[in-house]
Formats: sequence, structure tokens, C-alpha cells
Amino acid sequence: MKAFTSICCLAMIASTGVFQAGSKPDDPRAEATLELKDIAPPPGSIVNQTMVIAATLEYSINEFKSRGFFATVMFETRSPNTTMGAPGSPFPEERLIRKASGTVTVRQPLGPIWRDSNLARPFKVWFYLHQRQPGGQSVVIAEIGPIEYKVQ
Repeated sequence: MKAFTSICCLAMIASTGVFQAGSKPDDPRAEATLELKDIAPPPGSIVNQTMVIAATLEYSINEFKSRGFFATVMFETRSPNTTMGAPGSPFPEERLIRKASGTVTVRQPLGPIWRDSNLARPFKVWFYLHQRQPGGQSVVIAEIGPIEYKVQ
């Protein structure tokens, strides 16, 4: 595994579509699993700026605490091992995780990121499950990706 730096946090890249993060006695992170159940458009599709990526993610979190977990959609940038989210949009309420296990649907319109020259082409999309940490930070506890889309 190689270190993967995100604009919002540090993560580890998994080689499979399902990633399980582990806790250590000195590590306050919860253990979690994340699995892609459905996604549109399908991976490998040609996308344009009017499209929306919508994914249903199934998750399970041990040591669940309410108000401490959320899902994000991130895009690889041209900088090695770096991702970024869509700029300027408020955080969607539907991405908040409210129970220890279940599904969450995340949607990301491509319009807000379409012209961003920092993003890698073709688009490489990651889905992260975050846990809030003290001091306003968060850590990725599970992830899926990359899922690639060709740009029209």
C-alpha cells in the first residue's frame, strides 16, 4: 500500500473495491467497511459536464458514535497521490452517517469540477468514509476507488 494524501485527510489506498481500516490501541479510529452497491453512470463511461455521479455505498462502523461520520466524493488531481472535492458547494446533509450500518447515497454533479485544470483526466473518483477527530479534523476509515470515467 502507498500513502495517499487528500486535501482533507490522509488515507491508504486499497487495491480492492472494499477497504477495511483497522484500529490500534493508540489509534482512535473506528473500524469500518465500505462497499459499492450501485453507481451511475457505470465505471468506464464517457461523461460530460451535465452529468451527475450517484453511488450507493453500504457501510458498517464498529464503535459508532452519532454525529461523527460522513461520506465524501473525491477526484484525483494531477498532483501525485492527491484528491480534492467539488469546490464551493455546501456539504450535503444526505452524506452524514446516522447509524452504525446501512447504506448512504452520494451524488456529485460534474459541472462544478468540469473545468478544474487541477483534476486528472480521465476522471478518477474515490468514495471516502470519514470519522471526525478532535480539533475539527477527520480521518478516512474506509474507501473505494479509483473509479474511472472518460471525459467527453
